[in-house]
Amino acid sequence: MHTRESDRSAPAGAERPGVLRLILPVAAAWVLSLGVDLFLHAGLLARLYVVPSPFLLGPEEAFRLKFLGLDGYIPHGDNS
Repeated sequence: MHTRESDRSAPAGAERPGVLRLILPVAAAWVLSLGVDLFLHAGLLARLYVVPSPFLLGPEEAFRLKFLGLDGYIPHGDNS
């Protein structure tokens, strides 16, 4: 029995290149944005966070309020 190449089923890992084409750019963008954020805040703006400022929150309060801000992204049922 002779089968053509196009009639054969694809190997088990054949869909991987499509998935990797999606995952790799997303992962690269995430790592790049993390690097830019660390460079900006830990490098360039670090001096602003050390001195007390009426504009910026203290580290403890900023850390505490960060999670309240992130809570806004979590769906909590029907908001209509």
